[in-house]
This record gives sequence, structure tokens and C-alpha cells, in this order.
Amino acid sequence: MNSPSSFPRGHRLLGWLVLLAGLSGCTTEKIVFRDREPFNEPKDAASGFVGYYTAATKQTACANCHVGTGRDWKKTGHAKAHKTLADLPSGVAQTSCYDCHTVGPNGNRTTGNVGYKAVRDSAYHDVQCEACHGPGPRKT
Repeated sequence: MNSPSSFPRGHRLLGWLVLLAGLSGCTTEKIVFRDREPFNEPKDAASGFVGYYTAATKQTACANCHVGTGRDWKKTGHAKAHKTLADLPSGVAQTSCYDCHTVGPNGNRTTGNVGYKAVRDSAYHDVQCEACHGPGPRKT
């Protein structure tokens, strides 16, 4: 049997190209390179909800890796859920309104005072990923 180096150079190159093409078709997930940690230390460390990475720009911690999903989420009403309460006349929004307009125990398997219910911080404003999917990854 011939060793790979005994094949003509053109055949070896073609073999590598076929291999690379085959491997590139194995996934549809885009590779995201990063030069920072993907999430901040959670404001509510006990529950692990991380919320916004940067509240001012509505950059969720989850979207640091799931870029396309985060971009699509910013176009939804969920990204403006907390603002709808802020736009109401003073005193109209009740405390119970924030349960659905922020990240907390509603919509996921967590219970008790977690997320915005535990720490009233802008990191938990709006209906972010964790509102349905539960707390993001914890640092180990």
C-alpha cells in the first residue's frame, strides 16, 4: 500500500480539500471567537441567573455566544418588556407586573425569589433567555 506522501502532490491537496469540505458540513453552528468571559458574575449569585451582560445595550450574556439568536431577540417585544412598565403613568405598574416583565421564576423551573425578585437590578430587566430557559451556566 502506498503512503500518503507517495501520492502526487495534486492528489494529496485534493484529498485535504475533500476532507475539509466534509468536516465543514458537520454543523450549522457558527464559531464565535471571544476575548473576554462570556458572562458577568451574577447579581443574584444564589440562583445563578446572569441576565444582561451589558444592560445599556441589551446585550444578554447568552447572546455573547448565541449571536444570531440574541440579534433576533432584540427585535421582539420581550426585549422591551420592562420599558412597557416604565412607560406607564406613575403608580400604575404593580409589583406583580414585574414578575412577567423581568427575569425571574416565571416561565421556568425555578421557584422562590430569584433573579429580579431577589435583586432588583437592571441586569434582569426584560424577558431575556433565562426567563424561559432558566439560569445560565455557572462558573466552576
